[in-house]
Amino acid sequence: MYTHILFDMDDTILDFQKAQLASFKYVLEKYGTQFSEDIYLCYEDINHFLWSKFDEGAISKDVVQNERFARFFDAIGKHVDGKQVNSLYQESLSSQTWLIPHAKEVCFELSKHHTLSIVTNGVGITQKKRFLASEISPYFSHILISEDIGVAKPNKQFFDKAFNLIQCTDRKKILLVGDSLSSDIQGANNVGIDCCWFNPKGAIDDRELKITYMITDLRQLMDIA
Repeated sequence: MYTHILFDMDDTILDFQKAQLASFKYVLEKYGTQFSEDIYLCYEDINHFLWSKFDEGAISKDVVQNERFARFFDAIGKHVDGKQVNSLYQESLSSQTWLIPHAKEVCFELSKHHTLSIVTNGVGITQKKRFLASEISPYFSHILISEDIGVAKPNKQFFDKAFNLIQCTDRKKILLVGDSLSSDIQGANNVGIDCCWFNPKGAIDDRELKITYMITDLRQLMDIA
């Protein structure tokens, strides 16, 4: 049915939560700050808010990167250079390649009969390093990053350019798999392609989007694609 599958990267096939936590702890250690669940939640709230504004097109990726740690450390009573802290964080993050359960076996099997590509809004150099160092990179033909394309998911232009790069203009043959309603599923809706919402935590669709499939385990893709 599908010849091309577009995978979001973070929290779809690479475990970003583990990567983020390890890199956050690395930053705290460098700045002499004790880790706790409360301050981690504080950072997550700030980070999520800024990325949601980026998804909406309200701020640039540079603003997200330069502001998130500055705001976080301000919240816990420290003043830092947000850009400098972010560089340390990205340095650590680029080496974190944990996979979502069953990602390797699923990508291996799907790659036998489909062209697999990554579509991500993450930071370009970091995403490339993480992905190319991961066990699943041999199964993918393209890694399409918003920084390189010039526009981010869920913008229609991102996907229009992606379709040209993967050399598939028949949208009925393309399936997008991702965990984010705001960037992945909304993006698929914007360009009229089928989508699969990877939803292992049983979140609620509060956007009333068109979701072709919903899965809680990546192995379920084998029955779809």
